[in-house]
Amino acid sequence: MPNRLPITIFLLSFTLLIACGDDTNPMMPDGGGDVDATVDATPDAEPMVDCSDRPSESIDTRGEHQGVYDAVRGRIVIYGGNTSAPEMCMPRYNLVGELWAFHLDCQNWEPIAQDGMNPGIRARQGMTVDTRRGRALLFGGRDRVGFGEYENFNDVWALDLETDTWTEITTSGDAPTPKSTPVVAYDETNDRLLVFGGNTSTGGLTLTGTSEFHALDLETGVWAPIDAAGAPSPRLWHSGTIAGGELYIFGGTPDYDGPFLNDTHAFDLSAGTWREVHSGRGTAPKLRFGGELYADAANGRLLLFGGHDAFDMGNSNDVWALDIMAGTWSNVRPGDTLNGRALGVCRFPADFTIPEADTPERRYGFAHVQDAEGAYIIGGKTDCGNTNDVWRLGFDTNEWESLRTTTEGEACNRSGRTTCTELCF
Repeated sequence: MPNRLPITIFLLSFTLLIACGDDTNPMMPDGGGDVDATVDATPDAEPMVDCSDRPSESIDTRGEHQGVYDAVRGRIVIYGGNTSAPEMCMPRYNLVGELWAFHLDCQNWEPIAQDGMNPGIRARQGMTVDTRRGRALLFGGRDRVGFGEYENFNDVWALDLETDTWTEITTSGDAPTPKSTPVVAYDETNDRLLVFGGNTSTGGLTLTGTSEFHALDLETGVWAPIDAAGAPSPRLWHSGTIAGGELYIFGGTPDYDGPFLNDTHAFDLSAGTWREVHSGRGTAPKLRFGGELYADAANGRLLLFGGHDAFDMGNSNDVWALDIMAGTWSNVRPGDTLNGRALGVCRFPADFTIPEADTPERRYGFAHVQDAEGAYIIGGKTDCGNTNDVWRLGFDTNEWESLRTTTEGEACNRSGRTTCTELCF
């Protein structure tokens, strides 16, 4: 098999995946990424509020959720996910259909009641923002229906961000195969929802990456496939974003046998053509799935954070920049560095890593949104469980800011404790 890793490295990567509690067979992922967009801020945006008057609750740690940035109301809105952390390295499942808002002015969480129809329980869906209509769009995802079995979806829901009410969008035409967390994006110029790739398998022991590419005309509600030469290979748990009139796709993996990927492709939204931006050879992020891309338009680059790599570090918290004009990658922040070896299955020494200061914990399966000036990460799946923290990376400074600390899921050597005996306790 191409790019097959030495067995010792592969086994350690496998062990870290078990620790993260991914699936019935947690050796490999079976989801996808999504692309977030923003609702443009307007002069009549709501004023700052008295934070003492705002309802605030603690949100459960979670992974496999997604969200959008609502610039008009200054908040991040997330939906769904898996709130169960693994026990004794075995995955646990509590998929939810919860809707939450994180208010950036008060940096607090507020649960949003869902009266009436809504997408229901699901994880690994894709979400983006329809900037013309001021609403979030949700496509696909999955719910667990039995031991190791899932139901995939291909429905489309709209969340009115002013009223926080859901409406299912009636569609027709040649719809995408039901799938879990593909890359989705809103193409504002052509007023359409784009869906690329994802996992079409319903089994916990099988993965089926796809290179399906579809567009939903949001005026007519009609689906149509996009068949263009040079498309990326089939993949799941890849990442993507729109920048400069192109949809970018990075990384992922096709199935259980791999290989993990780190190539970058771009689809021209006007010309309808694909091009390979970077093959993944030479200077590039490590092979990985579950990272996320952000569009830093002011600096003419894309940023990549996190994911699960194919090497002995397992999860990642590095940051890479792709110069859009040059098509070249450079490392912006190194993230944690490896400092030890596994003690056994799912056992790691307390100094397994040397953490990079002022950087989020290594993770994948996190929600990601952005505004024009920075990238946000919310929760996700780490070596030690799930998190519920919120971080912001400034585009101009390349510096992280912690907006909300996590209550669980952080490695012991990041917690400030001095009595750590192993990585997670």
